[in-house]
Amino acid sequence: MRLAPDGAILKPRFLLLSIALLGCMTWSSAPAAGQGMPLKGKIINGTSQSEGRAETVTLLSLAQGMQEIASLKDVQGSFQFPIDGAQAGPFLLRATYQGVNYFKTIGPFQARQQETHEILVYDQTASLDQAVVRLPHLFIKRVEDQLLFHWSFEVENPTKNTMNKPGGIFRVSIPSDAQSLSVSASGGKMPVKVTLSKDPDGAFRVNYPIKPGKTSIELSYAVDYAKENYTLDTETFYPLQKALALFYPEDLRVESAGLKEMQVDVAGHVKIAGWESIPTGKPWRIAISGGSKIAEPASKESPGQSASSQEAHPVVENPPAVAKAMGLILTLMALGLGLNAAMFLKNKAAAPTPAFHFPESEAYRAKLAQLASARKNGALDEKTFRDSQNALIKEAWKKYLDTDKKR
Repeated sequence: MRLAPDGAILKPRFLLLSIALLGCMTWSSAPAAGQGMPLKGKIINGTSQSEGRAETVTLLSLAQGMQEIASLKDVQGSFQFPIDGAQAGPFLLRATYQGVNYFKTIGPFQARQQETHEILVYDQTASLDQAVVRLPHLFIKRVEDQLLFHWSFEVENPTKNTMNKPGGIFRVSIPSDAQSLSVSASGGKMPVKVTLSKDPDGAFRVNYPIKPGKTSIELSYAVDYAKENYTLDTETFYPLQKALALFYPEDLRVESAGLKEMQVDVAGHVKIAGWESIPTGKPWRIAISGGSKIAEPASKESPGQSASSQEAHPVVENPPAVAKAMGLILTLMALGLGLNAAMFLKNKAAAPTPAFHFPESEAYRAKLAQLASARKNGALDEKTFRDSQNALIKEAWKKYLDTDKKR
């Protein structure tokens, strides 16, 4: 015998009946293995905010490494895919509209719900006129007898149209002697490697659509630096404001019209400078000389081809030197270079950029030196060293900015 919640005796036959009913309900709510279960979707045109269409809609399994499950052609508005009960997800919907792919991720729990998953597509325009282009940083690094250039562009599309045309729409300038070319792009997710196509005027276009929102474009290449001087004659096809530049090692001499150096003493021996503005339609010359050799051999396994050797450049793997340079960029940005840029962008009336110096700076430099020594001696692993270094430099910058405000 068992007691019901109110204290009455619950007879065994009623208990058994309850269990049986519960079992039936559970069995009926769960699809059996192999039973079809539709995943419903709908295409929305983000430009017109109405029902959209696509040349193809494909369902991919993320759990099985982007394996294609099914595909539909000439889809207008609503659609659905039958999903086997054994396929738990997550899934990825890919809609191709006017040659551009748009994506929607669907988690395992979402796939089991009888909801309609909307995927946005956009009409296209062949103009970048309304886009805002920024150069968050240009990184120039010497490695033995090579100079490595890494350009990081950010393109903001404030419209409800995808900016695109065959071969790409975003234009860049690449020197004819560039080697080990690598270009990637991202619309807010994982970056993908893309190709370049060459225009009759010698400029290159990045074969990647500029969708509404922000798009990041990363361009890397190397040039010969055996003579320890190099002049880059380039141009920008979009007006740039407040462009940040990083030079490594710190004794690398860089000259360019309008380039202002920030005398910042941070760990890593990187010189920081920037341009207030870089106009279009004018030559942009950057002269580089000197600089200590870095004991890090540049990759010669995949040297790539010069920028003038073919009409469209295949993307090559980043050589180790370029990859390490990119890693250093990310580390430096994490160490508070956003604050550095903010200082540079402060438009004080003709006042020289203050150096990173305040009463406690020597103490912080001593702490940084102790951390470096501990890592070298094996007392600190790499992660602990980086975390401690980041915390120290951020703390130092905060105190510096507080001190600067009181001046």
